[in-house]
Amino acid sequence: MSEKLKTIKELADEWGITKQTIQYHIRFCCKVFQKIYFSVKLRKKTERTE
Repeated sequence: MSEKLKTIKELADEWGITKQTIQYHIRFCCKVFQKIYFSVKLRKKTERTE
């Protein structure tokens, strides 16, 4: 990657929001992706046993 990565604080300042808002949304997205991942994994497991 040749581009400079920004910190959460830099992004928050650029977008005019707080750092905590970005961190909350990152945590929320992680929880959603975990639920999707585990539901797909469980579905595949049950398909194999049938």
